[in-house]
Amino acid sequence: MTLKQTVLCAAVGAIVFAVHAVSPVTQSSDSRWAVPAMISLVERGDLTLDEYTGLWTEDTLYGIECIGPGGEVRKPALAGCPELFHAYPRYPIATPVLSIPLFLAIDKFTPVLPGASPGLQLLQQRMYLQSHRQLEILVASATAALAAVLIFSLGGGGWQGLLWALSFAFGTSLWSTASRAMWQHGLSVLLILAALWLLVDGRRYLLCAGVLLGLAIWNRPLNVIALVSIAIWLRRDAVRLLAGAAIASIPFVLWCVTVYRMPLQPYFLQGNRFVWDASRFGGVLLGQLFSPGRGLLVYSPFLAVGIVGMWRLWRKERWLAVALALWIGGHTLVICLFNDWAGGFGYGPRYWTDLLPAAVMLMRGEWPLRRWMIPLVLWAVLVHGRGAIDPRTQRWNQRWVSGQTSVWDWGGAPFLGGITWRD
Repeated sequence: MTLKQTVLCAAVGAIVFAVHAVSPVTQSSDSRWAVPAMISLVERGDLTLDEYTGLWTEDTLYGIECIGPGGEVRKPALAGCPELFHAYPRYPIATPVLSIPLFLAIDKFTPVLPGASPGLQLLQQRMYLQSHRQLEILVASATAALAAVLIFSLGGGGWQGLLWALSFAFGTSLWSTASRAMWQHGLSVLLILAALWLLVDGRRYLLCAGVLLGLAIWNRPLNVIALVSIAIWLRRDAVRLLAGAAIASIPFVLWCVTVYRMPLQPYFLQGNRFVWDASRFGGVLLGQLFSPGRGLLVYSPFLAVGIVGMWRLWRKERWLAVALALWIGGHTLVICLFNDWAGGFGYGPRYWTDLLPAAVMLMRGEWPLRRWMIPLVLWAVLVHGRGAIDPRTQRWNQRWVSGQTSVWDWGGAPFLGGITWRD
């Protein structure tokens, strides 16, 4: 990497981290117990949440499960878990575990961070539980910044790499979702991008890439589609990739067997999340792509260029094109089968976030950024920026649940919060 590329790479990381970190919207819901789990592991060496029962509320209990000595799972009560049971995060424990290095780095540099917000002041005093939202934002923003650096590198560096990295960092759900809390999505994007970086441009660090993809699966089960697709691309070399994924799984399997008496967290076995009804698939797919509430191509229309990228890639590297097509198709199928296909409380196309690395690979062949694409990118930055900056856009979720709007209501679209609709 040349000096110019090094400077631009550092600039990408700094710009993305700074803007994401100061964006005021927070979405700490599913991730509410990520910070307590991190603190518990760092300070006491376990992932239990028993010591935080004073913080339990009716709205946050859904993120906790009580586990008995035989692996029995029960729902928690406000008073705590039953006798001999211990409280654990319901969502994948890989997310807080793998975020600990970033947490430790942020903890070291927090005292010198500028700003006087109450959350930052509490964080500077190491009052992590009281400032968990601020800490989540900083960890997630650092994750997004590292992902942007990898996109810059995958784009070949230089000014065009800079433009593409910033387009993905600010024109996709990487800004409006992944960096708004310690969701699983941000870490998924980072881990998969890092794995892909180890496999392209003459690099073939198969075992290391497999480890990263294995960790990505434990962070978000949906990423198994990425592992299988990339293994198909590598064909004969897939054995070492899969071996790396198996190695990464060992500590998590051992932990699950110890706690749950089975090799997976219960979260990984939620078959009731799917609706096996072919008659709804077409309508859901249209909603996932084109609805003003959740449509990927409404919020990030420049990603449609990936279609051209697929055609060009098919002519240059057919097996990679096949792998990406399987990855995109498999991901699309699964999120359309979710019973909550609209993604619950969130902003825009949240379920598509984990697929951004595939979009990066498709669009590598489209450098440089075309002039006709600039309006599409600017639109994407505008709508995702509203979701990251204006808290009024988040109130769409309450309106949607109460039946005041729908995912197809253009006048009541989330990105128009405070403009065409108000509470």
